[in-house]
Amino acid sequence: TPLVGDAPPASAGAGDPHAAQQLAGLVMLMCSLGIASGRELADDLELPEQVRDLFLDVQRSAFAPLGVVAEGRDMGTIVFPDATVKFFVEARLDVRAARRFEQLKASGQAADLSAIREELAARDLRDATRATAPMKPAEGAVVVDNSDSPLEETVERMLLVARSQGIA
Repeated sequence: TPLVGDAPPASAGAGDPHAAQQLAGLVMLMCSLGIASGRELADDLELPEQVRDLFLDVQRSAFAPLGVVAEGRDMGTIVFPDATVKFFVEARLDVRAARRFEQLKASGQAADLSAIREELAARDLRDATRATAPMKPAEGAVVVDNSDSPLEETVERMLLVARSQGIA
């Protein structure tokens, strides 16, 4: 049994609905206590399909009826495939590494640009080649490359698209 703060083993929950529910509960607890973020856990764990399905049900039932802006590598392809507007935001690896480096430095954390670049490249490869929900633009998604654009300009371009679809 994992301790709070330890990552559950990737095999936990595979083939056992009760174990899948326990693992899903542990992940949600870790997020709610601030021990880890959902993004960190999703990056660090390859959750069994049963556990992913439990989270999928929660995401859809909790947020979709309200209308939501969702961010994540499989939001448009898996979680909300029928969304009115979908974006696939990308930037060149060197730009993303530099941005992450600056975020870490600004928060007072140690940062190594080449290590960050390697971690991002490994994550991209892992996410693009995984069997379940590989990272790719959703059908009908607007691809937005923000490598050379400030955040404000990227958001404005996305708002124009949303407004053209009768949203925002």
